[in-house]
Amino acid sequence: MAYAASESDFLITVDGIQGYWATLAWDGISTETSKSWNGGDDFPTTVVGKSDPGSMTVTRPYDPRVDSDLVHKLIATSGWRTSASSQPIMNDKTVVGKPLVFSDIILTAVKPPDSTAGSSAAAMLSLTFGVSRVV
Repeated sequence: MAYAASESDFLITVDGIQGYWATLAWDGISTETSKSWNGGDDFPTTVVGKSDPGSMTVTRPYDPRVDSDLVHKLIATSGWRTSASSQPIMNDKTVVGKPLVFSDIILTAVKPPDSTAGSSAAAMLSLTFGVSRVV
């Protein structure tokens, strides 16, 4: 019987940062293409260019006991390089399959939580990375 994973069936980690992340949003890999027309041909030839792994953002609920110092450290360390992974798991938290590993990623944005006096929404911390390689 086939198993269909839900979006919550992943353990997301960033090397060098304690704990798991609630979400990982990735642009995915895109590849440039162009059309080359050979004189007299009815259809073009598609020419493949370079691939771009884009950027990824991880987000988690803000825990001021852990994340306050982290935010200050990361803001002062722009351009920090690390790796991250997204490991598929089963409902019972058993690891299954290969993790998607984002290696040699570079921190491009730190977004501390928004603050609104009248809100009860969860405060979220987001980090965005430029992706160099995905395996």
